[in-house]
Amino acid sequence: MNQTADTNLRNSSFIRGATNEFTVDFGFARRQREVDVAGGERALGHFILPPFQRPSVWTQDQQIRWIESMWSRMPLPAYVFNQSDELNSPTDEWLIDGQQRWSAVFEYVDSRFPVMGYYWNEVSEVDRRFFMNRPWTCIRTAYTDESVLRDIYDRLAYGGTPHDPSDREVLGSGPSAR
Repeated sequence: MNQTADTNLRNSSFIRGATNEFTVDFGFARRQREVDVAGGERALGHFILPPFQRPSVWTQDQQIRWIESMWSRMPLPAYVFNQSDELNSPTDEWLIDGQQRWSAVFEYVDSRFPVMGYYWNEVSEVDRRFFMNRPWTCIRTAYTDESVLRDIYDRLAYGGTPHDPSDREVLGSGPSAR
């Protein structure tokens, strides 16, 4: 490959933003702007869901597995949050990717389901603090163009191939087929 092609590939970053580590309690901070319900936005903790986001679709079992992963210190996939530099931008505070995961957190903290036998309101203050201080990587963008954010959402939400239950059976049903 020639040098121009190398440079073009390196500079083709689709999502331009900062990668930050925030703690879970970031999702519970106060929003800086009002939710435009008439425009199709919905509130989700600190975040605003854009009008093109689908509703929450995870089952309670999926939510429980996610929270168990958080408690188990599994690596957490990054979420994408738009925080425009422009005052009163209509795309400010949009959660572009991570709605299902954040919904699980908010519902758990609202004691809507138990995890490992405990509802949130039964968890000790020390353990609550541990959970809320759990680091979670965030890709923070600053776009004001809704079409760019919609494209990012579409690529992240629809870019993968869904797993089929038979995918697990390819190597047999034992612990390892090596």
